[in-house]
Amino acid sequence: MIPMIQTIAATLVSLSIAFVASTQAPAVGNAAPPASAPAPSAGNSAAPAQNPATPAHPNLWPQDITSNGKTYRVFQPRVTGIDGARAYLVTQVSMDGADGKAVTGNAQLQAEMMAADVPGEIEINQFAVRALTIDGKPASDADVKALSQALYVVAMTTTRPILLQNMRLVNARGSSTPGVVTEVPAITLTQQPTVLIAVDGAPRMAPLGATGWTMVTNTASVLLKSKDGSWWTRVGGAWVSSAVMESGYVAASAPPAADVVAALGTAPALPKAVSAMPPLVKAPALKPATVMVATKPTVLISIDGPPVLGNAGPGVQCVNNTNSILLTIDGNSFYVLAAGRWFMTASLGTGAWSAVSPGAVPAQFAGLPHTKRYDGARAAVPGTDEANEATLAAREIRTVTLNRAGAQPKFSVAGGMPDGNTAWTSIAGSPVKWLPGASQPVLLFEGKAYCCDSGAWFMAPSVTGPWALAETVPGAIYALPTSCPVYACTYVWVFGATPDTVTFGFSPGYLGTYLMDGTPVYGTGRVYSAPAGSAYRAYPTTYGSDATYDAQTGTFSPPDDPNDDYAFYGSADVNPMYLTGDGWGGWGWCSGWNVGWGYGMNNWWGWNHWGWWMNQWHPYYNRWAENHSDWQKQGL
Repeated sequence: MIPMIQTIAATLVSLSIAFVASTQAPAVGNAAPPASAPAPSAGNSAAPAQNPATPAHPNLWPQDITSNGKTYRVFQPRVTGIDGARAYLVTQVSMDGADGKAVTGNAQLQAEMMAADVPGEIEINQFAVRALTIDGKPASDADVKALSQALYVVAMTTTRPILLQNMRLVNARGSSTPGVVTEVPAITLTQQPTVLIAVDGAPRMAPLGATGWTMVTNTASVLLKSKDGSWWTRVGGAWVSSAVMESGYVAASAPPAADVVAALGTAPALPKAVSAMPPLVKAPALKPATVMVATKPTVLISIDGPPVLGNAGPGVQCVNNTNSILLTIDGNSFYVLAAGRWFMTASLGTGAWSAVSPGAVPAQFAGLPHTKRYDGARAAVPGTDEANEATLAAREIRTVTLNRAGAQPKFSVAGGMPDGNTAWTSIAGSPVKWLPGASQPVLLFEGKAYCCDSGAWFMAPSVTGPWALAETVPGAIYALPTSCPVYACTYVWVFGATPDTVTFGFSPGYLGTYLMDGTPVYGTGRVYSAPAGSAYRAYPTTYGSDATYDAQTGTFSPPDDPNDDYAFYGSADVNPMYLTGDGWGGWGWCSGWNVGWGYGMNNWWGWNHWGWWMNQWHPYYNRWAENHSDWQKQGL
């Protein structure tokens, strides 16, 4: 039985950055994310008035407030600083003077910040007055108290760009996730349209029913081997085959439908809200392409013929006939963006690539145009508006309150549930052990088992249960290194508990989005080895899915191009078994999120925008009773 959602809210975890007003006011703070994630402090904000004479209207400015016989008019505040989940603001105030004439003044406010339901928006509420001057003189304590009590119940909604408009980011390059690395993957350049199929190591084969065919299980894509030893895959719904796995694929008739295709299965129906929303554009005609299969972390740069250069921005040229972000400033050295990271080669012909830190890319990259094609590239350059907004978005937290009654984790273990301590694996430098092959992060600490499922923590005396919602999570778990495959679960916290409920929250790190020198990157950059044996379970990967940064949600997503900026070669069809249940572990640990990735990889040309349809697989909307707000019910 799935516990009913009590409330869904959102907040911001403390920022490891500092903001100051553009007038060079002192920095407001440089707090780090909490080790065990207590709820954001409400500080010394005054409690709301029990019966304010004229209640303020939430999200309506200016606010006209009457209290103790005085009328105040408060104009919309402007944010001047951020310290963790707290915003500092200034605003103008007018009130009736003793002679009945209006006098004006200025107020310094503080308030709490939350991520709003609409991706990219932030709600600021629980205002309190820190200082108030009227007609150039300090206001009375009574005026400060009355205004604080009245403003406590109001709110304002803004967006990340507006929030940062009058602010500058201090020490942007100091905003990094410890342990995230940039090990250079295999970067392959072709001069013909090519689609990449990423296999997680040497192929692991499993029988495809009773057909005599076999299937590669350690890839999200459809990759089959026939009775005669030929290899088959499907790109954009079209079958291709080759005598060898790695390359050489040509168009082919479909395998026997009655047994092979039937054994492969079909994708389950889309969630109603998604299927009811038609794409913004029709599916483009599929352009002929070949297929490349890679068994190690690989970035593919597919160029349609010899490189054709065009102007991308002041002093920057791009290769026009590729879907990759491939830039140059001198026509010799080229930079490619992959998983939010930059790599450079001295010549496209040499094949030798090296990693480039975000702050070391050419300064001209900051002048790339503000277009959908280059949004992710601008976010990968420290100090741009997009990078600053991404740094803020990476700390946003969404929360959910769950009933204790009936709450159970949903996970399986490849090869079957273990007994005793034999299945637990040690983590270097940590007293915590973890369970390889589990579909969700399952950990052992001081004799107790912990499971992180869909953004909620559970605890049990052993891996076999009985499980219950966890009120606390040991700090040792939050100290797990990025070298541990379940590192992402350290971005899920317990925010509070009552006798009947527990409140949890997660940030984009749980979904694989981290920071490097003040820019967003996808994945930890680590290569995790999957357990040996026939029972395979994928762990999060960094390269191979062409992840693209989405500024609206502050996360990475499958490629998404409703504006048809890209040549459509198709994408390798996702194996139907990874479009349900636990999904494909290579896309992360949240089952619903993984399933959403699968649909995105199958349909990246026409998903409107990730910021809308991602909510159908949001951890707190998918696993926990599909509870949607009014905004998220559009199209139902």
